[in-house]
Amino acid sequence: MLRMRQVAAGWIALIAVLGLLLPLTPLTALAAEPGETVVVAEWNLTADLARAEVPATGGERKDGALLTNSRGATPTFSASSLNLSGWTEAGEQYWMVCLSTSGFDNLTFSAAQRSSSTGPRHFKLQYSLDGAAWGDVTAEKYDTDITWSRLTPTFDKLALPAAAADQAKLCLRLLLASATSSRAGSGSTPATDTIVATGTSNLNSVAIQGTVMGGPAAPSTPAAPSTPAAPSTPAGPSAQATTVAPVVPITPPPLVPAGAYQHYYGQIHSHTSASDGTGTNQQAFEVAEKQAKMDFLAITEHSNYFDSATNLGNWENGGGASGAKWTAVHQAADAATDADFVGIAAFEMTWSNSAYGHMNTFATSGYASRNNPRYTNMTGGAGLQSYYDDLPAGSISMFNHPGTTFGSFTDFAYYTPERDARVNLIEVGNGEGSNKQLGKMPEREIPCG
Repeated sequence: MLRMRQVAAGWIALIAVLGLLLPLTPLTALAAEPGETVVVAEWNLTADLARAEVPATGGERKDGALLTNSRGATPTFSASSLNLSGWTEAGEQYWMVCLSTSGFDNLTFSAAQRSSSTGPRHFKLQYSLDGAAWGDVTAEKYDTDITWSRLTPTFDKLALPAAAADQAKLCLRLLLASATSSRAGSGSTPATDTIVATGTSNLNSVAIQGTVMGGPAAPSTPAAPSTPAAPSTPAGPSAQATTVAPVVPITPPPLVPAGAYQHYYGQIHSHTSASDGTGTNQQAFEVAEKQAKMDFLAITEHSNYFDSATNLGNWENGGGASGAKWTAVHQAADAATDADFVGIAAFEMTWSNSAYGHMNTFATSGYASRNNPRYTNMTGGAGLQSYYDDLPAGSISMFNHPGTTFGSFTDFAYYTPERDARVNLIEVGNGEGSNKQLGKMPEREIPCG
């Protein structure tokens, strides 16, 4: 009988290898027919969705689609929309949605915006296929000219570039394009009036639509017969002979003796509706055991969903009674564990910058949040190093989906033997199936060994 609190480091390393082979967010079958235009992903926002990372509320590809902002800040909800202030860095700050467009082409973008009088006026819509290089959707200098305080459509089925079609991941961002305020040039306000830090931008009704791809493929053109190569001309006296290195056979490692290990099937990176997934803790464990026939499941919620203004978590007990979600997932894991199945409660540390990254941490009594000032310092990687050094003895951590979208832990810097003993797993697959996840390292590039 395996129990989470009795699991040794070697056991978790074994289930990591097995669990990472499983898809996390498989693409669901399309309900629409080829040639039909449908919603790929949409965000029709309500007050309960005022989060730093907002899952899509509908669409054929809503699973895994997220709405975020460049500050990683939690918006408020007012004027029937998400409301965010602090727009002081033109060319740097943005609203952003990321989604899969796999199976869709002829994509369009729609959104509704408003600004306070001292908020932003000009945004530029951009797209990216790798999370690093961005291109403009239109040739206009600015794509918005917001001079109103009512939520109004700024984009109505604007055609996206053909390159956005059929992508494992597409990101679209509304980039703050100037420092000009919404009220500039109105009445006695000078045309040079600029945004103030308390000025707000609001967003809602974001939708990406597309046409379902499909139909018979065009017949291929038969290849022309190849022309025999001309005989080579003998080399002159100065020509150098080419030496081909002999092929050295590789000796395979010895086979593991039969019965030396037991295979277990499960997953160690998952989310429920307690953060940005779906379903309850109990439903997740039940589906894993009864339907997927897994031996174990780890629920690893983003830890910033556990915290509050008065509780940023702690390593001892997760904030005690105030860490209600943290307590709930542990109780659910304990209840799900029996002779045939192990429920595991852990957390994902989710930095909102693009340098550090996301990291699962297992076997701790409490949790840490990205909102804790000790872990937010970007100077010299101080926040990341503090997290490494604070990891409790006996805990196990895993680098999650490294790459340009969510971060690569400052290119895996700040190694010490002590840190290496506690950060000893790396995620080499994240539910992308046969498609490379854009913005994440291809498996062949992840440093292992």
